[in-house]
Amino acid sequence: MIAPTVQETRDEADFARYIEQTVATDPEAGWIVVAENLTTHGSASVVLLVAGQCGLLADLLGTKGKSGVLRSVATRREFSMEAGYRVRFIYVPKHTSWLNQVEIWFSVLTQRLIRRGELPVEGGSAGSHPAVHRLQPDEGEAVQVDLC
Repeated sequence: MIAPTVQETRDEADFARYIEQTVATDPEAGWIVVAENLTTHGSASVVLLVAGQCGLLADLLGTKGKSGVLRSVATRREFSMEAGYRVRFIYVPKHTSWLNQVEIWFSVLTQRLIRRGELPVEGGSAGSHPAVHRLQPDEGEAVQVDLC
């Protein structure tokens, strides 16, 4: 199930609330949440949510930043990835996010097209494309960029 949400902030409480609302759509089902390695995805709020959904006592989880499961992001992630829980998380490896791929694409676009003016033109050879000239105006000239 893909359950997108749009809100003003993206903090620990927001993410925990999002997971809680998503799980509430089918409270008896098993849930596997695939998440990036953001700190908010391995937060104490997420661990407490998982514990509550799985019938575990929050008192047994320790103290955030000091002891037990809640001690660190690493211990919290390890807990939330436990295969036996009804709600569990899978964290994708660092640098594998689709967003990283988009960032790389924009970096290449910026370096090759905008800065150097290299773009394959009709016929397959590399060279300067007319669109590049619009991106490199004379001093004081306004720039209009058409993305279509």
